[in-house]
Amino acid sequence: MRYLFLSVSVIIIILYWCYSVESYTTFKKTLDPEKYRKEILTDTHFVCWTGGYDSTFRICQLIRARERVQPIYLSMEDVDDDRTNKNRVQRKNKKNEIQSMEKIRGLLEDKYLHAKYLLLPTLYINELVSPYPEIQKCAAYLYSKLGWFTRKVNQYERILQLTYKLSEPLEICVGNDDGLSKSIKKFVVDVGRNCRLVHKLPHKYKCACIFGGVRFPIIHLTKEDMLGIATDEGYEKVLAQSWSCWTPVMVKGQYLPCGQCDMCRHRLKL
Repeated sequence: MRYLFLSVSVIIIILYWCYSVESYTTFKKTLDPEKYRKEILTDTHFVCWTGGYDSTFRICQLIRARERVQPIYLSMEDVDDDRTNKNRVQRKNKKNEIQSMEKIRGLLEDKYLHAKYLLLPTLYINELVSPYPEIQKCAAYLYSKLGWFTRKVNQYERILQLTYKLSEPLEICVGNDDGLSKSIKKFVVDVGRNCRLVHKLPHKYKCACIFGGVRFPIIHLTKEDMLGIATDEGYEKVLAQSWSCWTPVMVKGQYLPCGQCDMCRHRLKL
């Protein structure tokens, strides 16, 4: 009887060990990036990420939902002005934005085991080769005639140039309280990742067709809405690490938000 008990015990231990090995192997397979690419995921979200509030919210939202994301960052120095202009706007927050994105990436990987495989390495765009004159012309019209942009040369024109070189739609993360959204939201249909420009535009706004390769996934959300969603879904602390300031100031050896620029004034206190 004693030997029978020992035999049964050994068999149970062996079966448990086999089950554990199989479970661990299955668990490892679910973390295999190739499995995500070929079986679990059907497509990739191409998202313009600046490390700012709105785009960081979108990144967190997608990662939590186990969606694959290709972040894109415009790193050229003349993203907001013409480099030939001697009085051009000097970009002062590039380093802060990149540091913020790196920190947020680390927090997401700590929080979500799958983030390491779903949040792809950021694609840095240092220069736009052979920009399309048609886009430049339409963007200039939207600036000068319709007041859609605050500067003749701006990040949106750069982004639109990029969309014509991509084979997939590019997500621009402008919220309901963003300046551009006030101009364009009356010409979009659907919501979320499918929110896009209508096909037929009034003649006066035909130049807005350059936004055809863009998606506006959060254009219907205010910053308060985003914070509420982030709190409900548990990543509000990650969102708090986003960087919004245009003109950071040096205080005791480190850069801090100035508190005076438009981005600082419109940012929620997290």
